[in-house]
Amino acid sequence: MEISIACFGIHNWGGGFTIGYQKTLWQVIFLEAFVGGGIQYSYIIRSGQQGLAFFRIGGVTDPGYKGILPKVGLNIGIAL
Repeated sequence: MEISIACFGIHNWGGGFTIGYQKTLWQVIFLEAFVGGGIQYSYIIRSGQQGLAFFRIGGVTDPGYKGILPKVGLNIGIAL
């Protein structure tokens, strides 16, 4: 029986922008909404046996994703 060991590492680089709106209510509650996007480039470093190809890249939430990343958000904050 042969035991094979493979190690994977994911390196990614990205950049983008967001633009949003902030509203203060009663000087205590903060509401923020933002939209934006960016690009991400990633590459997988494999070491060990190269025949193992079980690593799968899914959607935009995976670290190994390459392409355009959308960003949409809503934040609610309370001043202390």
